[in-house]
Amino acid sequence: LQFISVFTPLGITGKFKMTPFFGIPPQSAEIDELAYGWIKNNTTIKDNFYPYGVDFVRDTGRFTPGFSIGPAASVFPGEIELYKEFTDFCSRDAAKKLKINYLYIDVDFPIKDFYSKCLSKLPGQTVFRAKIGNDFREIYKLDLN
Repeated sequence: LQFISVFTPLGITGKFKMTPFFGIPPQSAEIDELAYGWIKNNTTIKDNFYPYGVDFVRDTGRFTPGFSIGPAASVFPGEIELYKEFTDFCSRDAAKKLKINYLYIDVDFPIKDFYSKCLSKLPGQTVFRAKIGNDFREIYKLDLN
């Protein structure tokens, strides 16, 4: 089995029902691809986004600070507390300390009622908006200076 996996690292296994050596990430949704294109063309590697997402980091190359589960949580407890403070209270101070530049807003955005709860605390502007059916993505640029 390893022999076949070594020679099929990209998932080309033909009629064999083998797992490839390298995992191939799932294709992003069309609406995410639109937003990721904007991110890649309009932000830099130094820009931080919220909320945390492994797929987001992998697909955009942009960092999302603050969230951790397991052993890493004990290594960065201060950052995790700031992440929670930002999520629970729309804390401008926490956003500044985490160096968050942009919010990636979708139907699963962790801050519920973001627009009514947070806009007065977090000045900025919507810089990208896309909608496909009932699904949407917005990118909100924070102005924390």
